[in-house]
This record gives sequence, structure tokens and C-alpha cells, in this order.
Amino acid sequence: MQEQIINMDSTNPLNEIRAIDINNSFIDNLYSFAVKGKEQATNNLEDEWDEAERCDSLSKHDKESYKDSLIDENYDNEQTMELVQEVLIIAFYKTLEIQLKNIMDKSELFSKTEIKNSYIFDKLKDAIKTKVHCDIELLTHYDSINELLLINNCIKHNDSRVDAKLSKKYSKWVEGSKLKNLVEVYNSLRCRINIFMNELKDIMIKHLEDQKNVKVVELK
Repeated sequence: MQEQIINMDSTNPLNEIRAIDINNSFIDNLYSFAVKGKEQATNNLEDEWDEAERCDSLSKHDKESYKDSLIDENYDNEQTMELVQEVLIIAFYKTLEIQLKNIMDKSELFSKTEIKNSYIFDKLKDAIKTKVHCDIELLTHYDSINELLLINNCIKHNDSRVDAKLSKKYSKWVEGSKLKNLVEVYNSLRCRINIFMNELKDIMIKHLEDQKNVKVVELK
């Protein structure tokens, strides 16, 4: 009976972690929705432009004024899409934090304080090294998490411009320049970070399996 209880307790965290799906499909779908909306808005503006060109009832001045308003509206749409790309990065980083906390919580290896403080990566590294005997800096693409963190900070705290920390760590980023092409950055980081997260998940599962086996052996 005692062996059965221990096996059940050990299996629950394993099943919980195995069930965690490391993906960002919801964020991807939100961005796709925004892109489709932008495309539709652009098509509508083009139709209105063509209609203004064909309209004989408008004076030349009124026609030019109306076309200027369409240009302004298109500019606003472009600016909105830049904001959407910034939100993409912020949402990805927040999702990463949630996934890390979820893995830690489901493992039942970490205290509430360790889980709460996991957004501080030095404390996250220490907690995982202590409880799972794993140095996450050695996992595949760990450095991509650091890059995501620095980009996220630039968006939130430096007016979406590259700061000294990001440019010093990653030479492709030029200090003071505007963060651009963030959807391409997101797609690149997403692929690498998902590899890291799945590797961490597998290590956590292996650690729990080893613990389970040790407990079973101790009972014999």
C-alpha cells in the first residue's frame, strides 16, 4: 500500500509536466489576425483612393485633401502594426515566464517563493540547479532567452530603442537605433526558445523519473 501511494504521488507531477504544451500558437494566431486586418484596411484605402481619382464631383483641392487624409490613415495603420509587433515580443516573453512557472509548479519540486521569483533569471538558475541539478545556461539556446529579455526591456523601458546592454551583448543590435522587423526577431527567437523549453521540460521529467525509481528501490 505504501509503495502504491508513493508511485501515485510521483506519477502525478510527471503526467502534469508531460501534458504541458510548449508552443505559441495563440500569439501566432493573434498576430495573423492583425495582419489580415491590416491587409483589409490597405485594400479599403486603395479602393477609396481609386474612387477619389474617378470622382468628377470633387474639386482638385478637395480631391487632394481627401487623398492626404487617406495617406495619413495608412501611416497610422503602419504605426499600429509596429506596435503590434512590439506586443508580440512582450506577449512572448510573458508567455515564457508563465510556461517556466507552470513547469516548476507542476513538478512539485519548488517552493512558492522560488516559483514567484522565477522571473528573476539568476534566482531561476539557482533554484533549478539546486532542485534538479541542472545548469540551464548549458541548455541549447539559453542565450536566446537572454536576448528576448533584453529586447523586451528595450521595448518597455527605452522607447523601443536598442540600449547599451543589448548592443554590448549582441553586436547585430546598434545602440540608439529603433527596434525594427520584430516579427522576424520573434519568429527566430520563438524557434530557438521552444527548443530550450522542451529540453528543460525533458530534463525535469528525467529528474522526476529518477526520483520515482529511487523511492521504489528504497521500499524493496
